[in-house]
Amino acid sequence: MKHNLVSKASGMFGHTLLAHCSLRSTKLQSVKSPAEKGNLEAAVEPYRSDNAKLVKENNELHQQLIKVQEELEVSSKGKIRSYTN
Repeated sequence: MKHNLVSKASGMFGHTLLAHCSLRSTKLQSVKSPAEKGNLEAAVEPYRSDNAKLVKENNELHQQLIKVQEELEVSSKGKIRSYTN
């Protein structure tokens, strides 16, 4: 029983140590190359710009849709009232 717990603890420690080393390596790589980060930012910028335009357009279309739905609702209520009177 003790051997099983020691084996599990040892395996967990090894796994944790590997994960820590991997995280540390990734952090070092991201700090190591600011030029690459700048290149990545430059490559992403057009997509950010397009995304901003698309979000704005989507919001405008959504507002138009809400307005049309409200107008349709008011119009249909008026027609229902004229049929009931």
